[in-house]
Amino acid sequence: MGLKERIFGTTYTPRPGGWTERISGAAYTPPSGVRIAFSYQVVTEEFTLRGTEFQFSGFNGSYVQQHGSSGRRHPLRILLSGDDHDIQADVFRAAFQESGIGSLELPLKEPVDVVPLGDVKISQDYVSRSNETAFEVVFFETTGLAYLTRQDDAASAASVALEKFGNDQALDFSQAVDLGSVAEKASFKETLKNVLKQVKSTTGKIAAVQQNIKDEFDDALDLVDETIDVLIKDPLTLAFETQRIIALPSQAITSIGARLDGYSDLSQSMFNFPTATPGGPGGLGPHPGRFTGTGNDAQPTNNFALYKLTAANSIAGMVSSTLFTSTTAGTAGQLPAVSQSNADALDLGSDTGDSSFSTADQAITAAEVLLDQLAIYATWSDTNYTAINGTDIIPTGVNTEEGDSTEALRRAVALGAGYLIQLSFSLARGRNYRTDGPRNVIELCAELYGTIDENTLNFFIGSNGFTGDEIIEIPTGKDVVFYSV
Repeated sequence: MGLKERIFGTTYTPRPGGWTERISGAAYTPPSGVRIAFSYQVVTEEFTLRGTEFQFSGFNGSYVQQHGSSGRRHPLRILLSGDDHDIQADVFRAAFQESGIGSLELPLKEPVDVVPLGDVKISQDYVSRSNETAFEVVFFETTGLAYLTRQDDAASAASVALEKFGNDQALDFSQAVDLGSVAEKASFKETLKNVLKQVKSTTGKIAAVQQNIKDEFDDALDLVDETIDVLIKDPLTLAFETQRIIALPSQAITSIGARLDGYSDLSQSMFNFPTATPGGPGGLGPHPGRFTGTGNDAQPTNNFALYKLTAANSIAGMVSSTLFTSTTAGTAGQLPAVSQSNADALDLGSDTGDSSFSTADQAITAAEVLLDQLAIYATWSDTNYTAINGTDIIPTGVNTEEGDSTEALRRAVALGAGYLIQLSFSLARGRNYRTDGPRNVIELCAELYGTIDENTLNFFIGSNGFTGDEIIEIPTGKDVVFYSV
């Protein structure tokens, strides 16, 4: 099927006339339904071809794995002119601040569903173009659904995906390790102790913020330490216990940034362990004699399986952290576990500072962090699979399957990122304001936010990174960011 058929279908009939006969005006209709026409300079369209390039040592060329394309983006410079251009600008400003999906009409194009996203810049040049207001904005085409799913509740979908990932990952781990000899058990025991030390050093301080989480976290670590010889004989139970330890800090209602940083540090510590070296006769998977063998030929496989379990669950912990917040918008707060953890934090008087998403930028950045961590994990995992085999060509008879858990993790991250994007629509969005003269920070905060209470003023100063001099007086021409729903 050619491009023409893919785009228009097999019944495509060319439209009559030239392009000048098909050109039309431009307009934006926000969710409230009021169509607003506008002038423009240049109509620009952008989209991203997604994919990953893989390069292999000793081989020329690259393998490119394609992942489709992003939605289309339309960066526009909207021009409003006439005696009432300032009134038109007020209408546009209100339209862009509406939550929900609007419709964009552009020359030579059918109307598309869009959401204005990112910084909106407003310019009014009173000297050379005094009868005009210009808006710079990017419209993103949208499907209306976050990571297309039949479930309306994105937070619940992400939570269910995390549970499935945990089950699949534990099973994959139990089938990957080979602990058939005394040497393999002893080597694995030392590796496990080192990994748990990393877990405690990177996420223990997060768990410590909420006393009930800290108690459960410490008890779980003690249990594994006291029963480690028994658990090594039961890899499935060991996997579940390790997962529980890693997941607990994500449920503490405390700084989201601290939790994401802690889990990022944990995954990075796994990535920093020495790259696996070619394994023994079993390659990546269980081999004959995995319970009765001798020697320590499975050490590379066992170590990688444990690092992989820990790194993957640190990413799952990041997804969980974005659900366990005190954010009142969105649906995560309705999850029983999240609601209970919030109640526990309140009863215990825990430090819940920065435990909620207050701006759309914060939620979108968190979504980007999840996707970036998944990409890093995937590259690291592929590199180690190749290293254990000793070649990028998979030998016959060797278990090199990633297992169901890899796909389950991808889905959990996608749904988690989708929830955050969906959540961002209901959070305050950043707007740009350029000072037209020296301004006092308190005065400007009152003008933009309508209040100068301590929390709002501190947020205004912090989100703009004002220097000491700027706190005293914001200079003329300073671009200031403020947030509004």
